[in-house]
Amino acid sequence: MTSFIVLSAVYGTPAIAANVSTTGTSTAYVVSINTTDPIMTDDQKAVQKKVMSYFKDEPILIAIAGCESSYRQVDANGDLVRGTIDKDDIGVMQINEHYHSDQAKALGDNLRTLDGNMAFAKHLYDLEGTKPWVSSEACWSQAIKPVPTSQVALNNN
Repeated sequence: MTSFIVLSAVYGTPAIAANVSTTGTSTAYVVSINTTDPIMTDDQKAVQKKVMSYFKDEPILIAIAGCESSYRQVDANGDLVRGTIDKDDIGVMQINEHYHSDQAKALGDNLRTLDGNMAFAKHLYDLEGTKPWVSSEACWSQAIKPVPTSQVALNNN
């Protein structure tokens, strides 16, 4: 696996530079994340910053968090964010409590905390890729853009 860092200036839109990976192919991908949204609350910006740091090596999960919860772990009243279609989907990554709470607990992840929600999302991603978030794929797939390898610089970190 080769890691690249892509400069946000490639697209000229407000986006973060994100680590992307290839698996031996000649195509790299950048995940474009808007970090200047004036509608986002300070709490959402703080969560977005933490999500971006936590998932810096898996930037697709950053885009998924934005689509699933608008970077919210809790709402304006301090209540846990729940899915609009399935109330068992909780937190920034909208992890389904009904299906995953026992496994999360066994791993020591509290789905109701931001750190636990992200940790279990990483675990799910490592096992299943983006499959657990397929219902929001129409949103987060828009953030993925192929970049010719001539426009990326190797990240030696």
